[in-house]
Amino acid sequence: MNTDGGTRPNSAGQPENNGVRLNQSTLLEHMLGDPGLLAEMVQLFLKESATHLANIESAVNSEDAEKIYATAHSFKGAVSNFAAPLATESATRLEQMGRSGNISGAAAEFSVLRQEIGLLKPLLLAVCQEVSQ
Repeated sequence: MNTDGGTRPNSAGQPENNGVRLNQSTLLEHMLGDPGLLAEMVQLFLKESATHLANIESAVNSEDAEKIYATAHSFKGAVSNFAAPLATESATRLEQMGRSGNISGAAAEFSVLRQEIGLLKPLLLAVCQEVSQ
């Protein structure tokens, strides 16, 4: 479950992390090997990720660099707990755009982030199911 197939290019067309969308062993280390903690954290993330994404989308749509920075930074912290490098890197790129004030690629990067989170969710649920057996 450590990879999801192939290498996905980032918004600049560069391959990242050899296509690793979720690193299961690192995820379990983050959760101290506790299936209950993993399940609780995944459920919380799934519940709150929609709000985070909506906040980032609002910031991108309003072209508010400070808000892009703040919302992407907050979400980066949440998603990085799940050893999900592609989603974390996308949130980091949005954060950096907001920090620099150069948000010309923010809409495209937000699309990448939204796609990564959509692909990550079933992987997280599968890991929860796998470790609870």
